[in-house]
Amino acid sequence: MVRDLEFRAQQVLSKQAQTAVSNEETQAAKVAQSSIQTLINRLKTIQAEGRVSIFLTDLKSFKVSRYDIELNDGDTLEIPKRPNFVAVVGSVYSPGAFLYEANKPLKFYLQKSGGPTKTADEDYVYVLKANGEVISRAQHSGLFTRFYSMKLMPGDTIVVPENLERVPYLRLVKDLTDIVFKIATTAGIAVAIF
Repeated sequence: MVRDLEFRAQQVLSKQAQTAVSNEETQAAKVAQSSIQTLINRLKTIQAEGRVSIFLTDLKSFKVSRYDIELNDGDTLEIPKRPNFVAVVGSVYSPGAFLYEANKPLKFYLQKSGGPTKTADEDYVYVLKANGEVISRAQHSGLFTRFYSMKLMPGDTIVVPENLERVPYLRLVKDLTDIVFKIATTAGIAVAIF
């Protein structure tokens, strides 16, 4: 996520700096670049937890499955409580966590959040599954309805990124900070529930 954010921000800021027509726009681009770099540097200090997602089943089936992995000293096996929500974060009108309803598709939860905003990058919407896997709309190119009709599970998170090319400099910094904060907050809520 950090690498993607850094790459996309550099592309947009470089393009906007090259097309700046006044000193004011050039200065705004420099301020935005500095602010984004500070945010990215902070994000780079976050350590990954080194999780491995496995699927548990009855012990007879599990013992011969590919998920029967050997644990090392210091490893722990955590079986979280089943969450009862689906989270929607990013460039939507009302990011939040919504009570899970069985057999409801992605578009149902997206609509509960008010849907993507005008500046959302709908081509790059993705779902962070509760087990850590990611399913992106890009994986389903040409299959628009299939991605949005995908049934979600409790603990899944829908992420709607901001379209960086359409956002002015200072708003870009504010929105990126807001999105990262909301993702971190939602992750904190999920961890607290587990």
